[in-house]
Amino acid sequence: MVRVFGLLLLSAGFACAAFGYPLTLKQTFLKSAQCPKCDFSAQSFKGVELAQVSLKGARLWRTSFEGARMASANMQTVDLEESFCNDAQFPKSNFKGAFLNRSFFKRADLSDSQLNWVQAEEVWFDYANLAGADLSNGLFYKARFEEADLREATLRGTILVEANLTRADFRGADLREAFLVGATIEGALFEGAQLEGARWTDGLICLAGSLGKCITNEQWRVPVKKKITDR
Repeated sequence: MVRVFGLLLLSAGFACAAFGYPLTLKQTFLKSAQCPKCDFSAQSFKGVELAQVSLKGARLWRTSFEGARMASANMQTVDLEESFCNDAQFPKSNFKGAFLNRSFFKRADLSDSQLNWVQAEEVWFDYANLAGADLSNGLFYKARFEEADLREATLRGTILVEANLTRADFRGADLREAFLVGATIEGALFEGAQLEGARWTDGLICLAGSLGKCITNEQWRVPVKKKITDR
């Protein structure tokens, strides 16, 4: 009887090792909300509700956080590339230095979050709440921010080259020294936004005094008087 019981335990152990380790690790994380540097690639955390999560340095490639509620999460330097975070709530979270390339954050709440120094090429932030967020020095090449809320956000030195900023709200935002070359800004709001030193959509630099509107050398250029011989 003891031998049979031992064999059953051993069999269960092998089954856990073969099939259960990722699930066990996931269950441990869901219980403790702490799993820095863990690998949860291609797993689903859809709709989970966890506060003050720590996944610093974790590998989350193609992972789903759709509809998740994870306020004040520590997501520093995570690899979240090609992941799905639509409708997720990450207010006051820290994504500093994270890799977000080709991920989806449509309608996500990232208000007052840190997204500085992130790599976020071709990411979808359409309709997302980024009010008060820090996106400074981030790489957002060809990212989409259509109708996104970026009021009072910090985008100093941020690269927004060829980004889609259609109808985005930048009122009161800090865009000093940002790069918007080739970006689409149709219908975007810049009232009260600081634009001094930004490289505008046409490649010209916004001069001192650019508040709510980019003032460039082209606009300040004094017309040259015609010579008499030009008549």
